[in-house]
Amino acid sequence: MSVKITSGTYTTINDTAENTVLTSTVRRPRWVSCFFDLTNITAATLTIRTKVRVDGTNYRTLDTNDGRYPYVFTTASDDDGPMIGPILTDEAVQITFQLATGQAVSVPYRLMEYAV
Repeated sequence: MSVKITSGTYTTINDTAENTVLTSTVRRPRWVSCFFDLTNITAATLTIRTKVRVDGTNYRTLDTNDGRYPYVFTTASDDDGPMIGPILTDEAVQITFQLATGQAVSVPYRLMEYAV
């Protein structure tokens, strides 16, 4: 099994708009997971949305009834390191952040892609 690992740091923008954190553009069947270290986030709520490209151009947000997607992180009660995924896809995956209150902080991440 081939594995591609990308680590980095995303700096949030000091506003409340939805902002793209990262986009994985690999186009082959694979499992995609991403870990975040949210210890620097002090805003009350952070919504993490996971989107999958559906037709080569447009992205659709994953939305489930079990609370996994979108993931809403609350600083008062949640762990500081959520995992997004694993998601099985053969299209691009995009992850976005939206803070309830603007805050500019660094958020380390680790993106893992496992070829099927």
